[in-house]
Amino acid sequence: MKFLLLYPGLPSGSHNVVYYMARALGQLGQLVYLSDPKGMRRSAALFKPDVLMVFHGIRLEMDEVRALRRMGVFTIFWGGDEEDWFHYYIKISPEFDLWCCYCTATLYAHQQAGARAIYFPYAADPALFFPVRLKGDEKGIYEADIAFVGCHYPEREFILRRLAQQWRVKVRWSGSESGQRVVEQIDFETLRKIYSGAKVVLDPFSTCDRQRGNLLGIDRSYGLPCRSFEVPACKAFSLQPFREDLPMLYKVGEEVEAFSDEGEMMDKLSFYLRHPERREEMASKAYRRTLRDHTYERRALILLEAIEKAISSRFYLRGASRTPEVSVVMPVFNGLMYTVGAIDSLIRYTSRPFELIVVDNGSTDGTWEYLKTVRTGGKFVALRVIRNLRNLGFPKACNQGMRQARGKYIVILNNDVVLTEGWIEGLIRPMEEDPAVGLVGPMTNFVSGEQLVENVTYRSEEEMQRFALEYAKMQKGKRKEVSRLVAFCLLIRQEVLEKVGLFDETFGIGNFEDDDLCLRARLAGYKAVIARDVFVHHHGSRTFMELGLDYRRLIKENKERFRKKWASLFRKEAKELSEEAARLWERGRKEEALEACRMALEADPYCVQAHNNMAFIHWERGEVKEALRHLEEAMRLDPEDRDVVWNCGQIMAGMGRLQDAYEVYQSYLQGHRDEEMEEALRQMEGLMKGGRTEFQEARP
Repeated sequence: MKFLLLYPGLPSGSHNVVYYMARALGQLGQLVYLSDPKGMRRSAALFKPDVLMVFHGIRLEMDEVRALRRMGVFTIFWGGDEEDWFHYYIKISPEFDLWCCYCTATLYAHQQAGARAIYFPYAADPALFFPVRLKGDEKGIYEADIAFVGCHYPEREFILRRLAQQWRVKVRWSGSESGQRVVEQIDFETLRKIYSGAKVVLDPFSTCDRQRGNLLGIDRSYGLPCRSFEVPACKAFSLQPFREDLPMLYKVGEEVEAFSDEGEMMDKLSFYLRHPERREEMASKAYRRTLRDHTYERRALILLEAIEKAISSRFYLRGASRTPEVSVVMPVFNGLMYTVGAIDSLIRYTSRPFELIVVDNGSTDGTWEYLKTVRTGGKFVALRVIRNLRNLGFPKACNQGMRQARGKYIVILNNDVVLTEGWIEGLIRPMEEDPAVGLVGPMTNFVSGEQLVENVTYRSEEEMQRFALEYAKMQKGKRKEVSRLVAFCLLIRQEVLEKVGLFDETFGIGNFEDDDLCLRARLAGYKAVIARDVFVHHHGSRTFMELGLDYRRLIKENKERFRKKWASLFRKEAKELSEEAARLWERGRKEEALEACRMALEADPYCVQAHNNMAFIHWERGEVKEALRHLEEAMRLDPEDRDVVWNCGQIMAGMGRLQDAYEVYQSYLQGHRDEEMEEALRQMEGLMKGGRTEFQEARP
């Protein structure tokens, strides 16, 4: 995603937070552009962001924010807890797609105002805040009993002056409430040294804590400032006022320490300054917790999840007053021309009440605008459009749609499919005839596997529609149960998904999620069936072309992912098929034995028994090259398998390579006792000496 981050026009504490978040988003692979509020419109026009993120301390032109939202930009605000700005922010928070509060005290207020608000505290950037060891003269500059860095308030100065009468206190003012106190710019290196050189990094009371509490009608403190995370990130010991949010983020008394009033602060300062081992233990625990839970990269991950969740709940809806019989889920990514054709054919040729659920996977070609023009009516009872900011992949997009589906039947439909007359009746019919049928797919011109109709001759949509009608007549009533169906046009019973779950989203952009679903459905007792009397046109792989992806590489990667997921099942299936192949061969059913071996290797390419059987069958058929290929693979996989070694020796001897065969058996017999193989060795010795001993044949 592309993020446009706005920072305050005047220097403030939120400046650094903007850069922390920009760095974290960049580390997660997001594109980030920074702009001040005055340049927002120009920056948005140039950068074309997916997300606008605004930070506190900014008074916005809300008309510009509204304009960006109308363009589909997702808008976020982080902050809005400051006393001076609260009344302004509570009015505008509902106009943002996501409002991030760093204080739980204001979270409920924003939610009550109608905002989609989440708790989103500050954090630490471990690239800037980390433990350091002071050297030489630095110790005299930075070592202290107590250190404080922060904004100047009279209350703070009064408390710190009192503490300085008893302990060594180092104070750096980074800002001033009144503007009269001289402040200094403190770089990150200096901050690290201050925190690392202090025995206790203290956060005294501040007036802003009490101001926020009074504003909300309470007298407790809530939100944590940045230093509450930055001090632990430097592995320094932190003592701070108790805030209601603190126990949500750290274990008080184990990782950090807090006080409720000045008397308790003095007592805890005295205790921890006398017990360095306790300070170091707590600082180490807080350091580990900060790196695990409270970095800006961790916050950025949470933000991305919140954006996706919010986006998935944003959809366009038309109709929906009637309950559909069929829910058609169509994931799309660009390819507007194909989407228009698919929806037109869906409306024209679907004769049962249906709803269309389009999941727009971040299209940039006018798809969103087109979908707003689509009208419902007749059998088309409802249109739902879910809009994602980026391409979440085919499985996830389908799942988003299926969760919204209300029909008894669900159709997964690619946006590059053109439907034909009678398509939905033809797919539903096998389910009505047999309750065990859980998935049905049609025939088509572009697909892998048994759903393919080869060498179609039509050249226009009109010709294709005539071809589909003739094909349906020729194949009327024909069905075939299969192990897999491709989800370019796949009818699924709702109850199947309720029992086995949705698509596995670990398959990413797509491929093999349909194989996986079919397998889970079959294991649950459902049948996958091809309705041979239904033909639809499939342009094929349009999304992958739009994305510019390496289709073959994706196929290979997801195939391997699929095999690993079901490895134990495939090994068992391959073993059973290999055993069946041997039985079929013994009964003289040689072609069936060969097909069983092929199916075994399709289930598990690493099945030694299947490769061994294939080697034997090819040898018998006189296909020496194929026999040797399978034999070599079997020997590579398990050179200790007795049947593999036996056939290897027999085939080599049959090729006249007696010496090689002899060495294979001799090597095996060094670690095993086998009378039959020992006898074969003697036969080979006789042959090599010119004798006439009859030689045995290979066997499965």
